Amino acid sequence: MRHLTTITRFLLTMAVVWSGASVVRAQSSNKLWFVTYNGQPTPSLDVSVRSVLTTGTAAAVTAGAASNVVSQADFHNFNSPYDIAVDPAMGKVYVLDNNLPGQTPTNQYIYAFNLNGTPAQIAASRQIIYTVSVPVADVSAGIYPLVSGIALDSAHHLLYFNQFDVTTATNSYVGRLDLTTSTNSNVHASGGGNPALQVFYAGQ
Repeated sequence: MRHLTTITRFLLTMAVVWSGASVVRAQSSNKLWFVTYNGQPTPSLDVSVRSVLTTGTAAAVTAGAASNVVSQADFHNFNSPYDIAVDPAMGKVYVLDNNLPGQTPTNQYIYAFNLNGTPAQIAASRQIIYTVSVPVADVSAGIYPLVSGIALDSAHHLLYFNQFDVTTATNSYVGRLDLTTSTNSNVHASGGGNPALQVFYAGQ
């Protein structure tokens, strides 16, 4: 974010705070990406993946200049997109929807969307590349696991995530998705199905 001026950071921060978004998470060359959510049950443009073009100079970004990449208005299953990673070489944006209010145990996902197209076309490209496992013990306890963030190794096209389960220790781990193994997560891959999952640092 070294290209952003203080004014730019202020405008983006105010937009994030006002809409209930997570913090700004991802940047490609001269382009800033972030997610927003509003906690409301009805489809809304405020629940979305957005991007802002920057010039690479000290020029401020105009308030309201963020473009809608894909929103709940186009993809109704969006609940609370919380984190994001962008891999231009893969042609994909990866979004963690972690069901932040925690109202149900079944809809925490990591999605992959194509980077290009209209919001409706991007919504139609949606693939679920990871679904959070909810053990029976968690359902009985009414306390569900949570994925708290994702991080991309863009050089090797690996997506890491942190999953925590206070009820079932073995369901707590740092996971890694090999994005090159699946067309669901990589427009250049030939294999089908979800990307290969490796588990590190298992346990609470």
